[in-house]
Amino acid sequence: LTVSKGAFVSGFATLVAALSFGRPKVVQILILVGAMTVGWGALKSLPRMQEIQKARTDDAILGRLAAFKFGLHKLKTDFTGVGKDRFVPTMFRETKIYKAAHSSYVQIGCELGKVGLFLFLGNLYCALRTLVSAKTRNTDEERVRRILFSMIISYMVSSWMVDFAYRANYFMFCGAIAAFHRMMMSGKTLSETAEDNQTVQEAIGSLAAAPIGGLRPAAAGMAPAVINQATISQAAITVPALPGPLSKGEPYAEENPGPGITWMKYRWVDFALNYLLFYAVIRFWDYILRNM
Repeated sequence: LTVSKGAFVSGFATLVAALSFGRPKVVQILILVGAMTVGWGALKSLPRMQEIQKARTDDAILGRLAAFKFGLHKLKTDFTGVGKDRFVPTMFRETKIYKAAHSSYVQIGCELGKVGLFLFLGNLYCALRTLVSAKTRNTDEERVRRILFSMIISYMVSSWMVDFAYRANYFMFCGAIAAFHRMMMSGKTLSETAEDNQTVQEAIGSLAAAPIGGLRPAAAGMAPAVINQATISQAAITVPALPGPLSKGEPYAEENPGPGITWMKYRWVDFALNYLLFYAVIRFWDYILRNM
């Protein structure tokens, strides 16, 4: 509805990722060929997309290029960055141009320096590595994997056009993918994990209602949420042992399919791949400035 060029490009990339991820190789190739031919032609016919060909005369694009140029200069000359939320005032002080970063990569690279950008991309790399290496065990897990992949691709593409590096969605999908990784490491499927969570919630409810020194929590002037650890430990004596993750040392049932992911920790090869992603972002950043 905003007739945004960035929204069109981001939506196009997300649609291609959602349709192709997890499909057979032949289907992926057909989708990519169709996207790069018919799809790209249709994308260029959308409103305002012709303005990309006039980048050197369009004021909005020239302003963004100025922000990109300033951010890349600071990334290369200031190792630690200018500080969080300091992009706009620093750029105005040094160039007399008042412009937002208009890119999460530009914003992070300028404000947090090379280390900050590397760690920012490291989270994205770990999320992608988890989703690509996961071997789902049922339809529900595969749906979750594809949804999370579409989310992260949408964010990564949009981040070239919108400066929303610190927004909650970045932390939310990173946390969701981390939880997905944790679940895939266990021998339990998504449905079994949900059943365990329900059991834990029921047990917590029974603990909150347990008597405290002969008084109910309300009578003792205490909210169930603030019962201390000693009280919970005393009340837990009457609660049966919980299954799943809360029963330490207890093996999973033999009918469970086992772990759904073999990538367990960040190693030297991951550091190298993380650096390649970092290097690719900087090279693409420089490519935009030289060719727009």
